[in-house]
Amino acid sequence: MELPIKGTQGQTLWFVLTDSLIASGDRIANMARRDIDRVDPCEDMMTEGLMDEAFFTSFVEGASLSRLECRRFLKSGEDPSGVGELLAQNNLSAIRQMTERRYEPYSSRMLLTLIRLLTNAMDGEVENYRMSNTHIIPGRTLVPSNLPPATEVPGMIDSLCLFLNDYEMHPLLKAAIAQAYVLLVRPYDEGNERLARLLSYSILLRKGYSFFRQFALSGMIAQDGMLYYQAMSGLQDNRNGGDLTCFLEYYLGMLSRGVNGFEDYLLQRRRNEFTKKEDPADNDAVTTAWPAENVQKAASPVISKIALAHLSTTELSEQRNRIMAACGTPESLMSSSLTPSPALMAATTSAT
Repeated sequence: MELPIKGTQGQTLWFVLTDSLIASGDRIANMARRDIDRVDPCEDMMTEGLMDEAFFTSFVEGASLSRLECRRFLKSGEDPSGVGELLAQNNLSAIRQMTERRYEPYSSRMLLTLIRLLTNAMDGEVENYRMSNTHIIPGRTLVPSNLPPATEVPGMIDSLCLFLNDYEMHPLLKAAIAQAYVLLVRPYDEGNERLARLLSYSILLRKGYSFFRQFALSGMIAQDGMLYYQAMSGLQDNRNGGDLTCFLEYYLGMLSRGVNGFEDYLLQRRRNEFTKKEDPADNDAVTTAWPAENVQKAASPVISKIALAHLSTTELSEQRNRIMAACGTPESLMSSSLTPSPALMAATTSAT
């Protein structure tokens, strides 16, 4: 499938709709159809999951601030005292801006607003498009990589916005392509990775995948960071002839793993509720902690997944807060003892 946007050397970008992409998309769409997180157009879009995104996208960028320290800082309203706090504050400001402008068409001005928020008061604070034709790309060698000429960047971003606003395509594919394109073009001197993740997040939320508010997508990227950098490196390889298939398979696979983990969490939560009803006095039979590995096998087969949609957001929020309170540092959250599977990361990064 050819796309109406051009690659780094002016070639047409394209991808193959593989069985893997279809299977991942089906799993994600099935969760969306359950309407777990209905959004009122007038409500504040911010959730605990989006606040965690501000932390995890900083963590992916190398910030040393722990999750609990980050949350305390963001809720305090204080001025940042270090780079880690400033990075998290900027991320949260950009996320808020993204949610507040969710009904506006995409434009180069909107993207510039987001990138300015992401890099506010930092070294390399962005004011406009990059002027250089080379860039050092994270996850690769320190040798600057060749990029599309700076003179072509404004037109490429206009083409991206036109694609996002008017081109008919499944939103899951469009979100993946948007992230890939920003990583390819790297229109700004700083903040391109964070902007790419935020833009794909925005597309998902706009198109009805509101349950992703309950995830920190960057938390899932942090868990399998090597796959992320491999996929990103593949985009920059001029030998692929504009093929985005591998990156799209990585991105939708990552979302699918997160959805599976969230579903496991909901199943175990419902199982605990049924156990309480059957034997309220048997406190030992009910655990309020995140379930161990293979929770899907442990869940009662009589529980209908559809019934999980009726879990109250208050109950899920309380459960999630108990889980996250035990994770004092990024290391504890990411360690194998606490996160034996992608399911656990999805749960610890899910919100209400």
